[in-house]
Amino acid sequence: MLTASSPFASGTAASTTGALSEPFSIPSGETWTMELVVNGGAPEEVSIVGTGSMTASDIAAQINAQTDHVDASVGSGGELVLTSDKSGLGSTIAINPGEAGLDLKAALGLADFVQGTETPATGATDLNDLTTNLADYAPGELISVSGTDADGTAVGGLFEYGVDGTTVDDLVTFLDGQFAGATAAFNASTGQI
Repeated sequence: MLTASSPFASGTAASTTGALSEPFSIPSGETWTMELVVNGGAPEEVSIVGTGSMTASDIAAQINAQTDHVDASVGSGGELVLTSDKSGLGSTIAINPGEAGLDLKAALGLADFVQGTETPATGATDLNDLTTNLADYAPGELISVSGTDADGTAVGGLFEYGVDGTTVDDLVTFLDGQFAGATAAFNASTGQI
């Protein structure tokens, strides 16, 4: 019997969109700050030196240059968007305000805390949506599979994302073909292979 030690789950990343949109008024020469705590990690201070009227793109570029595990981007209405690089319930963004009068969090209209979502995976779940992924698979990327078949024979193979499939069911079908002496199946009630 081939099993996964942890249940598979599908999830979304923690993401917050500011309530205010560009242009953002941060006076020239002033340094405005906020603190980000992403995925429960160490606090990271973000410091933006104002140029007067700033775009969300200007601010996103500075945030991306100063932080890890979070992506700053521009929303459809010119708002700043922060998104964790992790998905599921462990995906969190806590935003602490900067000094009064120089508070970047307030200037951008950002929430205090957001958390990703998580649901049990199904056979139709895309492998990129699994919460254990830190980066999406691109078409052509290889997933190395190895183990021992029921008769003791070593088994190895390469699942090519996009060619062999993209879902949990596709991976299970691939595994079933690799392990001739066993049957691979996805148990939706446990979330395990």
